[in-house]
Amino acid sequence: DFISRAEALAAEIARTRPHVVGLQEVSKIDIDLTPLSIPITIHLDFLPTLLAELTERERNSSLTAARRNIEPTPLQGINLVVHDVLLVDGSRVEVLSKVERSFAHNIGVVRPGLLLERGWVAATMRIDGGVITVASTHLETGESTQLDQLRAAQAFELASALGSTLPAVLMGDLNDVPGSLMYQVITGAGFVDTWAELRPGVLGFTCCHLPDLSNQVEAFYERIDYVLTSGLSETDENLLAKITRIGDEPSSLVSGPVHRIWPSDHAGLFAEFRVPATVGLVE
Repeated sequence: DFISRAEALAAEIARTRPHVVGLQEVSKIDIDLTPLSIPITIHLDFLPTLLAELTERERNSSLTAARRNIEPTPLQGINLVVHDVLLVDGSRVEVLSKVERSFAHNIGVVRPGLLLERGWVAATMRIDGGVITVASTHLETGESTQLDQLRAAQAFELASALGSTLPAVLMGDLNDVPGSLMYQVITGAGFVDTWAELRPGVLGFTCCHLPDLSNQVEAFYERIDYVLTSGLSETDENLLAKITRIGDEPSSLVSGPVHRIWPSDHAGLFAEFRVPATVGLVE
């Protein structure tokens, strides 16, 4: 029931009023199994659904960049395309440039007709007179030594691409925990894990609710979603004003077709910092 979940996401964005929103696994789903004598037809497009909900709430959120991660050819009536997305508040943010790019290190073709190609979206923008680069990404998922190394390679590539000339914020589902090889690479490149910086000793797990979102209390078991910063400590000794989880309390549940459900299978993160003025970011 993405329509109900989009209403909740839009309400959260309207409440927190972020300058920038980073989203991962933004899907377009087309399923038509009626030719197979199965009475199932589903057509969902997450991004325009969410943007419509934001418009209803008079939030001037516009699409800045989107990058496809999964792009199959239709197979027996099933088609799924997944994006990473950046949204900005057009009334308060001036986008100067943007990048939509695939990683050089990728799984690639899983089978004929199915391409799994992770990447990222980034935009350089002016906010309250300050210029900053913001990126949204979803690193490869899975548990194996090879995939650990692949995530580390993707993290290194992204950190290198964002550079060190401008302050930068990287937010996303990095699919690995603090201390992992990926984490060592990204922090070794100069990015600060803002949750660990501001809330040392607090677990801050972000993953995951049950696949059908039916658990009625939070049952997270790992922290794989991050807001990371680079180059901000030079502009303000107090790197961030705050960072908090959202979508992790029972009050976040919304009505679903069978039971109450969560807006997402992960918690979101909301962070505020100064560069040089206070800027809000939400994942």
